[in-house]
Amino acid sequence: MHPGAGSGGVQILSDTEGVDFNSWLLRWHRETEKTWDPLIPDEVNPPILKKGAVVIRFRVLPNGRIQEGSMVLEGRSGDTGLDRAAWGALTGSNYPPLPKEFHGPSRTARHLPLQHGTEVEAENQG
Repeated sequence: MHPGAGSGGVQILSDTEGVDFNSWLLRWHRETEKTWDPLIPDEVNPPILKKGAVVIRFRVLPNGRIQEGSMVLEGRSGDTGLDRAAWGALTGSNYPPLPKEFHGPSRTARHLPLQHGTEVEAENQG
């Protein structure tokens, strides 16, 4: 993991219909970190220690891909480089398919609305 990277998380915004998403979310998080790490600007490390938080809302299709046109930047970090890194991590990742037990909010267009929040902050150097 990039030394200056903080944490990120994903929030499921729809009814999970009782389906356990824990293992899927763990795989999703690992894939995002792997893709995100090389995109994070070096300015998050000392001596600059740039930080920010990015929030992106999107939908995941049954095959794990992000639905085209569903990504919305809802919260900017204040730095274009950090925003682009978060966006690029989502668009460049190869996510696992959704659990087969999940039928989604619509039977005809099964998808999972998610919100991804990423915080970038330098590690404590003291």
